[in-house]
Formats: sequence, structure tokens, C-alpha cells
Amino acid sequence: MNTSNDNVINESVISVKQEQILKRLSDADKDDVKEIAISQLDLLSSYYQLSLSQANRSFR
Repeated sequence: MNTSNDNVINESVISVKQEQILKRLSDADKDDVKEIAISQLDLLSSYYQLSLSQANRSFR
């Protein structure tokens, strides 16, 4: 079972992960469609995980 401290830690990790993804996306060559697509999918996945985590806390 997650405690409130675990949730804070998870959100911090997700935030760092999102920063890394955004950095990778901003550093990608504009012609590198594959890297841009992968970065966008990773970012969408991290947003989904954050939303899922928040929903789980809201509907306990």
C-alpha cells in the first residue's frame, strides 16, 4: 500500500523523468522523426502514469 510519502516520491520521479524526456525532445534533430516520435510517446506515457496515479489516490 502506498503512503502519502510514496506518492510524493513517485511524483518527483515522474517530474524528473518528464524533464529528461523534454530535454531529449528539444535536443533531437528536427529531421529525426523517429527520435521525436519516441520522445512524444514517452512523454504521453508519463502523463498517463501521472493521471492514473492521481486517479488511484482519488478513488480509494
